[in-house]
Amino acid sequence: MTIAGAGSTWTNSGDVYVGFLGAGSVTQTGGTVSVANTLYLGYYSSNGTYNLNGGTLVLKSLTKGDGTAASISAAELFRPATILPPACP
Repeated sequence: MTIAGAGSTWTNSGDVYVGFLGAGSVTQTGGTVSVANTLYLGYYSSNGTYNLNGGTLVLKSLTKGDGTAASISAAELFRPATILPPACP
């Protein structure tokens, strides 16, 4: 799968698996990809690659399995901060 172009968007409301019971790859060269939960690179000993070569990737968490690759360069990767209630005195 390829995500390209400054105005491109892909919004996912759950988990995203790249490589699930086999090889998988995503190349992002522009736009914004939003993953509400976890981006899994490789699952069940599979091989998953996410090449982030431009644009913005926003996710809650990233899980990398054994034997998988992740390449991030010249782009932005965001993990939104967790908002915690103030501590009680």
